[in-house]
Parts: sequence; structure tokens; C-alpha cells
Amino acid sequence: MPLNLSLRTKILSLTLLFIASFSLITGTYVKTQAASRLTEEVLKRGISIAKHLAEVSADTVIQRDLIHLRLMLENAQQTETDISYIFIASPSGKQVLAHSFGENFPINLLEVHSLAPEEDFSIKALSLQGQTTYDILLPILDRRGGYLHLGISGEPVQRAIAQVTTQALISLAVMTIIATLIAIPVSRTITRPIASLQHAVEALKQGDRSLQVEISQRDEIGLLGEAFNELVKNLNDVEHRLASQRTFLEVLLDNIPSPVFYKDLQKRMLGCNRAFADFIGLPIEEIVGKLPENMHPLDAARLHISKDDELIKTGEVVSYEFTFQVDAEKQQTYLCHKTLFDGEDGKPAGIIGVLQDITQQREAVRLKSEFVSTMAHEFQTPLATILGYSELINDNILKGRQKEEAQALIAEKAEYLTHMVSELLDLSRIEAG
Repeated sequence: MPLNLSLRTKILSLTLLFIASFSLITGTYVKTQAASRLTEEVLKRGISIAKHLAEVSADTVIQRDLIHLRLMLENAQQTETDISYIFIASPSGKQVLAHSFGENFPINLLEVHSLAPEEDFSIKALSLQGQTTYDILLPILDRRGGYLHLGISGEPVQRAIAQVTTQALISLAVMTIIATLIAIPVSRTITRPIASLQHAVEALKQGDRSLQVEISQRDEIGLLGEAFNELVKNLNDVEHRLASQRTFLEVLLDNIPSPVFYKDLQKRMLGCNRAFADFIGLPIEEIVGKLPENMHPLDAARLHISKDDELIKTGEVVSYEFTFQVDAEKQQTYLCHKTLFDGEDGKPAGIIGVLQDITQQREAVRLKSEFVSTMAHEFQTPLATILGYSELINDNILKGRQKEEAQALIAEKAEYLTHMVSELLDLSRIEAG
């Protein structure tokens, strides 16, 4: 699980990590390189002392003046405080001629170190009483006089390394304190504008665009703050323009007298104008999200769904009529036009529809039909009378008084028809405006 650390904590952590890494590298260097060099110097000095003793003791060894030889070795050990022991072995390496151990000589020292024929000297690290001692072995008189063993202690090297390490640790501790004291205000200086920018971003996420990032420096962070302020300004401008356009479209849509609605391809309502809300009888907020079966009777809902499916399948404008029951006594007829609208990707994203109330038009058509039927009946009766009597007169069936009465009736019906035609012409002029 990743750690959610602040930038300031990360800066301090990296500073301390750098110091710790530097301390580890320094400690490793002290314990390896410095220790190696100090040991090398100690061994060089030990070899120099051993060579000097081998030269000055050669005559004494030949003379077998063991007392003088022992005093010489003890004097040399006392002179050099880091020399642990000195002893001279016989050419066979199995007998000690002189040593600086006092009364008791550790006989096992004769067997722990030997000189190969091709070597001028040899050095071997031994552990004596828990301390490292370097046994330096040199031949005397080209091995004829025996071998000189000089044990030089590694303790001074260890003390020097410990001292250097202690000093290094103290220095690093001081450096850590100083670096921390410097890193704290530096990190605060770096993180303060970033924290301000973060606060402004959080406010922007919550919808507050009033905050501005304070620019105190012209560095990368300052330029980032300026870019953020410019972004907020542009967002405010864009939001204002969008709000104006949205308000204009809402006002425009609400002022359209015909009911208008739009929904997604799943037939769920996305919005409508006030005329449609009045048509359905619900607030716009309650209409949004509803399906056809939630707003219309079952038969009407099935009709609307089938027409939606047809529109989605063909992509062509769909128009159809349906009736809407306003109340128990009133029923209205509407003509619905539907088409698809596209989304940002250019693909169909939903359906937009417009309703047209054609109740009056349908009522006008019905009244006209009834009027034509009535007028046809009004014309048919007098015409039948005129035609009938005209045939009787033409066939000379009616004579005398009957003929005169028939002619008078024909004239009466003709006058009636003339009056009816005059009324029709007046009605046509009124309808034409």
C-alpha cells in the first residue's frame, strides 16, 4: 500500500536519506580503505623494525650469546609500545633461541607461521587474547641464523579507526542537524505555494472559483500558479457563456407553444418544455427519467414505444396521430413528429419530439362534412321537385290549372335555391376573410 506523504515530508525524508546514505558510505570507506591503509603503514613499520633487528642480532645469534640476544629483544619491545612480542627461532624452526615473553613462551607460536623458500618475509594475522596481532617472519643470515618473529599489535589501528569513525559520526550528526535546520525552512518555502495551489484546486473541485493562487516568485511553481489562475478565469468565462446559452435555450424552449420533449435511445425522458409538462400534468422535474409507460395509458404507451423503435431502426422522421384523454368528457387529438438528434461523436444519442394539437382541425373537418351533407339534402329536395314537374310539363302531362301550379312551384323552389346559393357565397367570403 503506497504511503501518502506530503511533499514537505518527502523533502525532509530525502534529505535525511541522503545524509544516512552518505554516512553509510563514509563509514564503509573508513572501515575498509582507511583501515587498509593504516594497517599497511603499521605493517611497513613492523617489517622495517624486524629487518633492523634481524641485521643487528645476526652476530649475536652466531655467537649464541642468548642472554644478550634476549635483552636486545626485550629492549626493542619496550621501545616500541605496539610490539606484542619478539622471538628468534632456530634454523629448523623447532627451537626458540630468545624471546620477549618472560618465563613462559607459548610454544604453539612456532607452528602457526612458516616461511616459504621463495619468500623474503611473511606476514600472518593471529588472534591473541582476543586482539589481532600480525606475526612478521624474516630470515636471519639467509636462514642460516634462524628466523625472527615480530608480533605487532593491530590494536592501534582499531583505536585509530574507532576514533576516526567516532569523529565522522559526530561530524555527520552535526551535518544532519544543520541539514535538517536548513531543509525545514527550504521545504516550507517550496511547499507553501504548492499547498496554496492544492487548496485552490480542492476549492475548484467543490465548485468554488473565487480563490486565486498568490504568486510570490517567478519560478516554475509561480508560473504554474499563474496558469491555474488563468484556467479558473477561462472556466468562469466559459461557464458564464454556457449559462447564458442554456438560459436562452430554456427560455426559447419554454416559449414554444407546442409541447416539445427529448429522451435517450432507451426512451427515458431527458427533458421537455413547459407546454409538454402542462400536457402531461406533471412538473418537469418529475417527468425527467420517466419511461412512456409511466406517463401514458398502456395502449398509448405501446404506440409511442413502437414508433420510437421504428425511428431508431430507420432513422427517418416519424409522424403519427394519437388521442389523449383530458378528462372523463374531453378528448384531444395530437399529431406527433419525432426525429433523432446526434451526440458529440456524431452518432444518434436520443429522440426529440413535437406535439401538435389538431383537435380543432379534426373538429372543423367533421363540421364541414356534416355541413356538406346537410346542404346536399337541402339542395336535393327542391331540385327533385323542379326536375319532376319539369318532366311532367315537357311531356304535356299537366295541363291548365295543374300546369300553372307546377310552374309556380318550380319558380318557388328555384328562388329557394337561389337564396341558398347566395348564403353559401356569403359564408365563403366570410371564411376567406
